[in-house]
Amino acid sequence: MLMRKGHNVIWVMNSENAHEASLCEEKISYVVEDYEEAEYDYYLKVWQRYAHIPWDILSTDRCFVKEMDVTDIDALYELYSDKSVCKYMEDLYADEDEELNYIRKYIENIYSYYGFGVWNIYRKEDNRLIGRAGYSFRPGLEYPEIGFMIGAPYQRMGYAYEVCSKILQLGYGQMGFDDVCALVKDGNEASIALLHKLGFTVNSKQPRYITDNEEYICMIKSKKISKE
Repeated sequence: MLMRKGHNVIWVMNSENAHEASLCEEKISYVVEDYEEAEYDYYLKVWQRYAHIPWDILSTDRCFVKEMDVTDIDALYELYSDKSVCKYMEDLYADEDEELNYIRKYIENIYSYYGFGVWNIYRKEDNRLIGRAGYSFRPGLEYPEIGFMIGAPYQRMGYAYEVCSKILQLGYGQMGFDDVCALVKDGNEASIALLHKLGFTVNSKQPRYITDNEEYICMIKSKKISKE
């Protein structure tokens, strides 16, 4: 009834209504067992998801990171118009409608399920989209993978290191990761150097990752235990 009236709904599950779980889960995406213990930020994020508002992820000195948004499609294609950025990674769909459909499904299926994924990087001084970075999971990899891309006009300015450092802190902290891996192709010296600077080393257990006839160096960084 509330949903028909246009309200955003979270189902509060308890011992009396638990038997209705299968019915409610078909219609309601978010469930809590104790609504008083959930923090304000949780409810805000649920509302943003219902309202199709991208989540703010983190901020650095010069950048802020947010979830992908279909309104950025033109800026995204502008970033990828310099094909040097695709030398070691996949390009966008040639058809813009296909890319928009992919982004919508990514928001619906990946962000909503995991609560994280690949995000957009914006420069604070002008709110310009300058790249992407974030986490993903691949078949055959034991650990979450960090990935990044900075548009050609914004490379060699330290943005990738600045943003990825914070993304790693987020992964080891709030997300609870113990280890993070990165995949990089032979010859991609800039990314290899950056990963070394971030503290990654070649994964001794799985030094290579092969998929769809593509071969990558597999690097890994473990969570550092601090005495602080």
